[in-house]
Amino acid sequence: MVNTLEIENPNLTATSERIITGLKRLRDEYKDEMPEEIVHSYSPGSKTKARKGWFCSVSGLLESLNYLGLIEDPITSKRLERGIEKFNSERFKNRERTRKIDITYGNLLINLALGEV
Repeated sequence: MVNTLEIENPNLTATSERIITGLKRLRDEYKDEMPEEIVHSYSPGSKTKARKGWFCSVSGLLESLNYLGLIEDPITSKRLERGIEKFNSERFKNRERTRKIDITYGNLLINLALGEV
């Protein structure tokens, strides 16, 4: 049986490049600082990692990497799955505010994924 990932697929390559670019942007273009007040998407200075939307984006892109089979190491894949589960959990979604440790964990997952692709 042929592993389809071994066959050069321009669509898969373009998709993986968009995912990688998206993860780098989320890591590098958003602020790590915790704002004093809750920041909404329409708020000035909304490019902060404290927003729930940032975690949704991170989790979606990480899930795409896993789904496409771009994370080959099973241990790394499992670690990413745990992070995705955490960010998609009702407990996390229903928390009034994110915490600095959540941002640190999100950055760690991004770096872990980028180290694999």
